[in-house]
Amino acid sequence: MTGRWLCKVGALWVLGAAALTTARADWPMYRHDPARSGQAEGPAPTLAETAWTANLGGPVDSSPAVVSGLVVAGTTTGGLHALNAETGAPLWQAEIGSPIVSAPCVVDGRICFGATDGYVYGYDLPSGGRLWRARTGRSVVAPPLAIGGRVLCGSTDGRLYALDPASGDALWRTEAGDEIHAGAAATEDVVVFADWSGRVTCVRVADGAEVWPEPFAADGPVIACPVITGSRVVVCSLSRSQLTPGHSTNVDVLDLATGRRVWGAPGRNPWQTDKEGVMSVATPATVLGDAVWFLTGEGYGNWQGILRSVALETGARGQMIRPRGGSGVCFSDSAAAAVGPVLYLADYGAYLYQFNAATLRFGAAAALGARTVSSPAISDGCAYLGLADGRLVCFR
Repeated sequence: MTGRWLCKVGALWVLGAAALTTARADWPMYRHDPARSGQAEGPAPTLAETAWTANLGGPVDSSPAVVSGLVVAGTTTGGLHALNAETGAPLWQAEIGSPIVSAPCVVDGRICFGATDGYVYGYDLPSGGRLWRARTGRSVVAPPLAIGGRVLCGSTDGRLYALDPASGDALWRTEAGDEIHAGAAATEDVVVFADWSGRVTCVRVADGAEVWPEPFAADGPVIACPVITGSRVVVCSLSRSQLTPGHSTNVDVLDLATGRRVWGAPGRNPWQTDKEGVMSVATPATVLGDAVWFLTGEGYGNWQGILRSVALETGARGQMIRPRGGSGVCFSDSAAAAVGPVLYLADYGAYLYQFNAATLRFGAAAALGARTVSSPAISDGCAYLGLADGRLVCFR
């Protein structure tokens, strides 16, 4: 479907070929890059002011992408929107007809994303015109990534698909497994993905051939994308039941070459006490230096969010931060973003928090006014976030 222009073509200023080259400050995909580091180049947003707010007409569960001065996000009412990243002025809108919760990925001037109708779509970034769509077996909620001339995206049909970003043609796909809700993570050579059963698989980017001797079995369902850092893969998983105290490992570090567990010994969770009840990790970890930071949801009913850290190489317990206010940050489906040692965390309690992992102090907190499951995108000192009430907000 051709994008519907909402302003004159001239408002795109100089969106020529040079402008479509991904810049250092861009946030072109979920968690910034194929490795899913979640780390942006500075400067860091202070959250001191709301730069602009745009109403997109439907809940914005999709996490935004920021490329070439544009911010792009989808809505659960089926709209794909492109706005001026500086002012929030609408540039174009395309109607898909099915809910979009998959975060867009921008590669070579093309926007790629999934929808609940089972298709992965490719749209032209400058014009909003549809270029292609590729069918999968079921709904697509996982965020795609782009690397090595391929767009890689999982589907709830249990397969990982490699598509040509120019045409949408299928280059390869994996054998069917359990539903894939989490995005994949990749290097130039390999891609790691996980499914609802907890199976973590590594295949070659070039042809989809399996790399590890066998998949790794996490102790619970995986809905958070893996994170690749150097020769390690960090995998976060859910507890299998809220009714039974956790006797599982919810964060595992694997060797990227073999898929074998580096740490995360089976048995009682090393970060859990009997009083803490069930612990789940629903969002990706962030690796800052030699520490792995992650947000846990703990309890048996109204989960509290607790920010924790462990040593990347050994799993040694580090920090346990119960955020300010006593009750703490609420549990969240929103992945953290980072600039240097500063983490940005959005939660169910309708706040966007700033936390400095070097000083272990919380900084500013921006009131959102609505719940969010979108994850912040950071570019040029701004944080962009979608909200359940249909707003896309830019904080400086």
